[in-house]
Amino acid sequence: MDRPSRSWADSDPLDSEQPTVKGVLDDLRRVPLARLAATLFFIVWAILFARFSWEAPINLPVIGKTIPIATDAERALFDWRQSIAEPRVAEDQRIVLIPYTQDTLRATAKRSPLDRAILARALTNIDLLGAKAIGIDILIDQPKAEDGQFLSALKAMKTPVWIAYANGGTAMDEIEQWQQEFMNDWFRQLEGSQVRPSSIRLETDGDNVLRRWPSLPSGLPTFMPSALAGARPGFNYEGSVEFRAPLNAERNVFSSLQIDLFADPATAALFAGQLRGRTVLIGGELPDRDQFEIPSSRLGGPTMSGLEVHATMVAQLLDGRLPQPAGSPSLWVIAILVVLCGAFTAMLDVRPWVVGVIIFGQLAFFGLAPFFFEWNRIDTYGLPAFGWLGGWVLAYAATGASVRAVGSEQRRYAQSALGKYLPRDIAAQILRDPAKLSLNGEKRPIYTLFTD
Repeated sequence: MDRPSRSWADSDPLDSEQPTVKGVLDDLRRVPLARLAATLFFIVWAILFARFSWEAPINLPVIGKTIPIATDAERALFDWRQSIAEPRVAEDQRIVLIPYTQDTLRATAKRSPLDRAILARALTNIDLLGAKAIGIDILIDQPKAEDGQFLSALKAMKTPVWIAYANGGTAMDEIEQWQQEFMNDWFRQLEGSQVRPSSIRLETDGDNVLRRWPSLPSGLPTFMPSALAGARPGFNYEGSVEFRAPLNAERNVFSSLQIDLFADPATAALFAGQLRGRTVLIGGELPDRDQFEIPSSRLGGPTMSGLEVHATMVAQLLDGRLPQPAGSPSLWVIAILVVLCGAFTAMLDVRPWVVGVIIFGQLAFFGLAPFFFEWNRIDTYGLPAFGWLGGWVLAYAATGASVRAVGSEQRRYAQSALGKYLPRDIAAQILRDPAKLSLNGEKRPIYTLFTD
C-alpha cells in the first residue's frame, strides 16, 4: 500500500522513521505556492520587527518611523532594565551643585530671568575658594539692570567658567533673533577671559523622557558636561545616561548648597573645604522649570533638574563609564537568529512537553539577554528586546500555520487511502496509533460462536 509522505512538523501516522532533509524539502515542494509566499512574507516582517521595533530607518506607510505599541514597550523595558541596574553610590566628592531655589526667588523678588547680582557676588566669592571649574546652566539671553556688575565679575574670574549657550537652529522657537544677537555680543565682550560658551542642549524621546546623551549639531560649542570633565576636543558621546541612586537614602548623589550662601563673603568662606578642587555647577532647581522625567520617573521616582542631569553626565565622564551599544550588524544577526528559532521550533516533531521546554527556554533567553547586557555595561538603548519576542512569536505563528495546514492535508489523504480498504473507525484508530499496522502478533482472549 502506498504511504503518504511525511510532514516536517506532524509525524506521519504511517511512518515511524525520523524526518530527513530530503523529506523536508519534498514536503516544502508540496506546499502551495501562495501559502509558501505568505509564510515567507511574515518571516521577513518578523525579522524587520525584531530589528526595528525601537525605530525604523525610514517612515513606514501609515505607521511612520515608530511602531506605537512596540516602541512604547521598548522604552518601558529599557527604563525597567536601567532602574534595576542603576548603581548606588556614596555622595560624589568631585561635584557640587549651587542652585537657585524657591527661597532664592523670594529673597531676590526675581524669577525670570534669574537675578544676576546674586550670581555675580557668588562667583566672586567662589573664585577665591579654589574651585576646579564652574559651569553656569543659565542662558544669558536678554539684558538686565545688573549686567555691568555681572560682566565685571566674569572678566575678573581666575577659575575656568563655562556659561550656557544656545542658538535658534537647535532650540527651535525658544531663541528669537534678538536673543541670539544678545548672547553673541555678550561672549564677544568676554573674549580673552576665563569665560567660554558651552551647549546645554538636552534631548528627550518622543514620550518626553530623557534617556541618552544629546547629539551635538554644528554651530554649537562644546557640551557643558564634556567641557567640565575635560573631555578631548570633538568628543561626542550619544549613548544612554548612567543615572545613579544614593547609597544612603538620607543623602543625595551630589551635595547641594543654595546660592544665597555664597553671596556673602563671610558665609561663603565657611564652605571653602566643600568647594576646593571640585567642579561647581550653578543653575536652577525649581519645581516648575527645567525638570526632566528620567527612566526611574516612569517607575514612580521623582523628576530630575537639568542642573543635576548635567552633573550626572560629568560624573559619568569622569568615571569613564561610557558603554557602547551593540552594532547594527550584531542586531541584524540576532534578529535573524530569533526568527529562525521561532520558525524551526514550530517545525519540531517531538513530544509536546519537549516543545514546551524548548519554547520556555528560548523566550527566557531572549527576554533575559538585554538585562545581562545592561549589567555587563553594554548600552541597551535601542536594543529591540520586545522586538525579539515579537519577531519570534510572529515567525512561530506563521510557520506553525503552514505546518498545520500541510499536516492536515496529508492526514486527510492518509485517511482517504485507508478508508478504501478498512472501515472508517478502524482507519481513524490506525491514524491515531500507527503501531497497530505492525505485523507482530498479539495474544488476546476471544469468544467464538459457531452456529448452523
